[in-house]
Amino acid sequence: MLVDVHTREKFTHQSFWKKHINRCVFSSDNLGDDQEYLEYLSQLTKVRITHLVTANTTFEMIDDYLDFQERIGCQFTIKELVGYDDGGMYKKIRDKYPNIFHLDTGNYNVYYMPDNSIRNNFL
Repeated sequence: MLVDVHTREKFTHQSFWKKHINRCVFSSDNLGDDQEYLEYLSQLTKVRITHLVTANTTFEMIDDYLDFQERIGCQFTIKELVGYDDGGMYKKIRDKYPNIFHLDTGNYNVYYMPDNSIRNNFL
């Protein structure tokens, strides 16, 4: 069974990525902090970068992610911040970049849990 790993942790063991991993969905707050790791990871598995839009997100940041996405051949998603004020940035980014994959509010994952159960909500 192939699984998608959703994480913000930087796992560097090649054997982890080569056996049963379909792709890594990596949550990135700042591309500068994650760029080197994501370049490495893209050589081992498929990658989707997810950026949670906050009030600190800028159009320049999104442009950097899009340039990087094209360079390493990965997917890119922006996700709406739920329960906190993002200063209207999510809507502004949706309007300016309609071709980016957007995740609006709601839980969209299926979780494989340590007790071998599969759930729609984490814990």
